[in-house]
Amino acid sequence: MKALKVVNGTTYVPVVLRGTVSGAFSVEMDVKSLNENVLQFVGAQSDRGMIYTNAAIGSVAFAAAGTFADGDVVAYLQFIAQENALADFELANVKINGEFYPGSRSTLSSGVGAELGANSFRLEQNSPNPFNLGVASLTTIRFLLEKPETVSLKIYDVLGNEVLTLASGEMMSAGQHAFQWDGRNSTGSLVTTGAYYYTLTTSAETLTAKLQVIR
Repeated sequence: MKALKVVNGTTYVPVVLRGTVSGAFSVEMDVKSLNENVLQFVGAQSDRGMIYTNAAIGSVAFAAAGTFADGDVVAYLQFIAQENALADFELANVKINGEFYPGSRSTLSSGVGAELGANSFRLEQNSPNPFNLGVASLTTIRFLLEKPETVSLKIYDVLGNEVLTLASGEMMSAGQHAFQWDGRNSTGSLVTTGAYYYTLTTSAETLTAKLQVIR
């Protein structure tokens, strides 16, 4: 699982490699906020190579040489979002070592936000859904806890086989929490397309929701 990070109000979204590369490696893409009133793309950074960004037009270019493994984070996209914003951004014209690849769309959530009240134990629909296993693609699972709870969060296939454990018996505070899934199972392999279920379990209750994986 590759997590977002927030530093001084800037949210860093990981760009994750699908496949392996040994030698010269370049990535070009266009980054576009689909709601610029609440979400602005402001740049990119990487400690794996050289990176060029023109935030005004959403252009990003990365170049490096070396060995890169499947699942490596090669760079971070930087966004500024209004507090408690929920907005989509799109990656388009994605080119890796000169070859075009499908783009992707993701949802970025900033902040915690919602006040808690009665019956506030809630499991939300993952976002994005359907979840496209494309370049830099992650899906976010959010839930609300009314009080501190011991929590387990697991993903299953349609046959009931456990695919991945995101949390196992972890004590969490009251409020909103979020986990991200990069479409890999417990062995690190990408899952196949189809329907999956994620289940949130506390000491008192279990909630389940369905997600769809596509390519």
